Amino acid sequence: MLKILAAASLLLIGCGGTTTDSTELQSVLEDTADREGVPAGECRDECVAAALVVFDACTEKSDSEERCEKIARAIQWLCSKHCYD
Repeated sequence: MLKILAAASLLLIGCGGTTTDSTELQSVLEDTADREGVPAGECRDECVAAALVVFDACTEKSDSEERCEKIARAIQWLCSKHCYD
């Protein structure tokens, strides 16, 4: 998980719109996890939470919520790959 958050920090440096709030994004991330068959549980919850943290940090530094949402989705995808182990 620390590797994921470290990578997220590096991505935030380049984070540069549309509007998306954290609640709406959380719903989108949960729906994506369902579609991709990510097992429910602590790992999945941690990945969604990490993606939301990245989104919030990115939007504090950027006016491009669309780009921040894309970065958050990428973080969730990378993190969720480890939930199948």
